[in-house]
Amino acid sequence: MGQTHQGLMALKRMKVCLMPFPASSPKHVRNQSGQSILNQRSSSVWLYKQTSRSIAAILCMLMSMPTHASTTHRCANEAKTQAKKLLAFHFGSEERIELEDSVKTLPAIRNPAKPKQSFDVLEVWGHIYKGQYRMRLIYARLPGECVLMGQEILEHAAL
Repeated sequence: MGQTHQGLMALKRMKVCLMPFPASSPKHVRNQSGQSILNQRSSSVWLYKQTSRSIAAILCMLMSMPTHASTTHRCANEAKTQAKKLLAFHFGSEERIELEDSVKTLPAIRNPAKPKQSFDVLEVWGHIYKGQYRMRLIYARLPGECVLMGQEILEHAAL
């Protein structure tokens, strides 16, 4: 009988948590003698609502924080050099080729030939006159070396 009673109490708590939230603060009701008392049910729902909002705000703050330190990747300079070569290969040696200073480290990708290995992905943005180009350069994870394994270039344009 004790387990059944606990199960019923858990169901009642779940119903309280799933009830629609009141629009404002907990409601006061009057008892038989006319004294104002706090309605227990609306109080717990109100508390649940306030706690849920606090947790959601904390989660939003944590999700917006950077996941790694803002150190530059060891192959960042190599990536900028390769990005300039990639733009020149596709569009000729233009004098108007410009690269942004920042090199963004993206999440690593798996090596298709050996899934236990990962490749680092570095993103560099370049410009030629009015055109914007996103280049992603893929490097092998080898200590002390920057071995380029792949590259992609995409014009940033709305068609």
